[in-house]
Amino acid sequence: MGQRLARPDARAGFILDGFPRTVPQAEQLDRIVDGRAPLVVVDIAVPDEELVRRLSSRRVCGACETVADAGQAATGACGRCGGALVQRSDDTEAAVRTRLQVYHTQTQPLVSYYRTRPTFRTVNGAQDADRVFADVTAAVDATAARDGVGA
Repeated sequence: MGQRLARPDARAGFILDGFPRTVPQAEQLDRIVDGRAPLVVVDIAVPDEELVRRLSSRRVCGACETVADAGQAATGACGRCGGALVQRSDDTEAAVRTRLQVYHTQTQPLVSYYRTRPTFRTVNGAQDADRVFADVTAAVDATAARDGVGA
């Protein structure tokens, strides 16, 4: 991670999705970014039952692996190539619940780790995608502006 974030294209800023996943990884990230602009952390909070609903209903094309939107999922055919839509093995309800257990044990402690920082924000992820995007953008922009950093 340190080597990647040291590349020129990451100097002006970067987005990490899915990292860090544990407090020790967060501590390592803090060491990597020491001396750079403050780390902005956005927690996109979604209730477990909503995540189970969303993920267990998700379908992907068995041919081209495109994630289907709700309209395509209803037809059972990929809007890109016409292939059959299938459920990924890690999107079954049981698999999603197992993933959530791992999240609560290993990753959710990151919220406590970052919560006291002035650059931490929580966004309601149970909204429609456009609203979540707008709220994440606003949170990053407000935090960057507060710290005098370009977003």
